[in-house]
Amino acid sequence: MKIAVVVASRHGTTAELAERIATELPDADVYELSVGFPDLAQYEGVIVGSATYAGKPLPAMREYALTADLTGKRLALFLGGMVESADEREKQFATAFPASWRERAVAEEWLGGRFDLSRLSFAERATVRVAAKVKENTEAIDDAAIERIVAAMRD
Repeated sequence: MKIAVVVASRHGTTAELAERIATELPDADVYELSVGFPDLAQYEGVIVGSATYAGKPLPAMREYALTADLTGKRLALFLGGMVESADEREKQFATAFPASWRERAVAEEWLGGRFDLSRLSFAERATVRVAAKVKENTEAIDDAAIERIVAAMRD
């Protein structure tokens, strides 16, 4: 099955997660929404993912979710970020993706993320240091969640 991995990433971690997923699927291509919306006519499956900031997906993902027609495509969804609370993660999924996508998705996974302070602006570093109490680079990638989303798209 030919699969498109469509992702919105600000500082690169979520794009790296998309690439990791694509390397596990033999016929997958990655598209970053920062360079435009892909034509998905040739794909049977689509994996859609976004980074989250302040509880919301990136603006490009919000726009994509309003306009993309994924009818007839096998669909999986993921979010990336550093939120620990299951309740907060659920709220972010509800904000990121239309209910119609979530109802038919074969997988919906929180993949975790990374605080790489060198990639953040001064204002972002200040916010992360205060709100998340992070003083050094931190990573929390969920490898098992990546495996689950890949397995779901292979079935």
